[in-house]
Amino acid sequence: MAVDSDVLLRKKLSERQQWQLAVFVATAGWVLIGTALSSILFASFPFQLLQPEFQLRLISAILSACMPLLLGCLLVCAAYVLDLDDNLLYDRAQLVRQASRWFAILLLLIVPLQLFAGMRALGRLQASESEGLKQRRQVIQRLSNTQDEQEMRDYIASLPDHPQIPERFDAPFPVIKKRALANLNEQYKITELNLKPVRAQRWERFLGEASRNSVQAVLMAIGFWALRPSKKRPRPLEWCKSRGL
Repeated sequence: MAVDSDVLLRKKLSERQQWQLAVFVATAGWVLIGTALSSILFASFPFQLLQPEFQLRLISAILSACMPLLLGCLLVCAAYVLDLDDNLLYDRAQLVRQASRWFAILLLLIVPLQLFAGMRALGRLQASESEGLKQRRQVIQRLSNTQDEQEMRDYIASLPDHPQIPERFDAPFPVIKKRALANLNEQYKITELNLKPVRAQRWERFLGEASRNSVQAVLMAIGFWALRPSKKRPRPLEWCKSRGL
């Protein structure tokens, strides 16, 4: 009887330690999940869902949080494996596994979404640059149409970021006008030439980042999809032990 009592006591202590380990593992998992979700939450402010820049920033935050989020989900599921008789651990593990399936689908949707948002953002930036060039061309055209010094002074003074105009010019009006037009035309050509390599580099950088993010999203989606809930609940630990499984 003493031997049976000692074995029973050791068995209870072992089960107690196993339950404590499961709780520790589950707690660590929830901490990782909370940390990942909080980083996504704070990256969503200010909330501008329809803006492509916001969409790209949110996608980047989601992908950055994928690894700790996946590890947290794995720990929560592993906690139930350590104690198959705990219904609370089972319910929480099922909740995480159900959410993992939907998160995997979200990661797959990120692939086309980031391409769409990136193309919109680059298109808006290029449109803004083209508008700036158009305004410079209009300034040159308007300046070339001035007929006298006073008209040129009045027009330059009306510009938003106009240069400081001296009280008296050191040359006749036609000479000053010719210098100003030559200077503006040179600046316009330099700006236009510099935009071409900048735009090409911008597209190369975007395509590289989009390719890397797509691969990462697909790999993370595979990991989360592997955690999807099973149709049947695993058999209790005592049932498996009694049958030598």
